[in-house]
Amino acid sequence: MKQEIVCHPCAAKLRAMFPTAEPYPGETVKFAEGIARDDFVCDQCGEPLDLGQHVVAFSISSTERPYFPWQAAYMLQQKQ
Repeated sequence: MKQEIVCHPCAAKLRAMFPTAEPYPGETVKFAEGIARDDFVCDQCGEPLDLGQHVVAFSISSTERPYFPWQAAYMLQQKQ
């Protein structure tokens, strides 16, 4: 499973790359928006993400590496 915390501009680029929740057979993509629990850097562009900033959790899972909820350790979840 791939897990990233990203800024909104990078999330928009990722959403364009993966416009559906199941882009390939056996793979699932998930985006969840929330508020950063700490200071981070965007896993795509390296820009600082500050405590309290709105961020996006990006996950790719597959039948071989299934999804599990991980975002709560990094952000207060707002919406799916």
